[in-house]
Amino acid sequence: MQVTPTDKQIFGKEGAARILVLGASGRLGQLFRQRFQSRQCELAVLKVQWQARTRVPLNDADPADVLVWDFLRDDVPNDVRADIVLCLAGAVPDRNVDLALNSILAERALSIGTAIKAKYIFLVSSVAVYGSGPFSETEKVAPITPYGMAKAEMEKLAAKWIANTGKDAPRVTILRVGNVAGADALLGPGKRHVALETGPDGEDIKRSYIGPARLADIVFALCKKAADGEPLPSILNIALSPSVSFRALLDAAGWSYSRIPAAGNMPLDVDVDTHLLEQLGFTPRENACAEDIWADIDAFMRPDETS
Repeated sequence: MQVTPTDKQIFGKEGAARILVLGASGRLGQLFRQRFQSRQCELAVLKVQWQARTRVPLNDADPADVLVWDFLRDDVPNDVRADIVLCLAGAVPDRNVDLALNSILAERALSIGTAIKAKYIFLVSSVAVYGSGPFSETEKVAPITPYGMAKAEMEKLAAKWIANTGKDAPRVTILRVGNVAGADALLGPGKRHVALETGPDGEDIKRSYIGPARLADIVFALCKKAADGEPLPSILNIALSPSVSFRALLDAAGWSYSRIPAAGNMPLDVDVDTHLLEQLGFTPRENACAEDIWADIDAFMRPDETS
């Protein structure tokens, strides 16, 4: 299925913006590479270099665009140049790793951006930092899960780094991303029977979601805006509006499920504020229902997962 972009990004005709993507072999990195390859003609104004510790995970990318480099351990290669550093690398709860690694990865990305004299650095955070809300970028965060707490600590580190660097340091935007369909626990890694969590009285649980194509399109457009010197907020929510229920997404996918009570102190509705995203020219309220989100993710699933 071909996914048609609903956000009409207008990329300038100036020279190609050079983007260094850290963590290109992870879940988000794989989705971003697939989207970039499917839109190469439209995204010709972007020159992307994909970083991974070994070449094996990036066999689907042009060898000229692959950078084999352990950026946590090794010095920055002398020939690395980029206008934008996009750090997709991160530690997630289901990988059995120390979540404090999120701060270490972010600190390294900030150092790399400074060393190569990048114009801008994007760090990927999560709407999990909000906990039970409120969900606006200007509100104080109150995470309630270990993952949300780890991302909040990462954001604090970044804020301290920004405050302590000089005027010539790269600009930084923290991207608070909603649930990414297909890369989350509910809709990935493929069709199966699902234990659907519900509220204490059987209520539907809702989350701010976004499909992989929409997410990649928005982030690539933000990279171009940053390279062109457009002002961007220091923190930005990226999700579709309004939130959608887990049940609606499973119904749209045609998957079977059994209802179970949610464990722990889980908020019933995480509906993040997308006003800043809209002010930048994006349309998070269009094509945002469960069926649209499923159409987006469906284009990214392997054939053996859709049968």
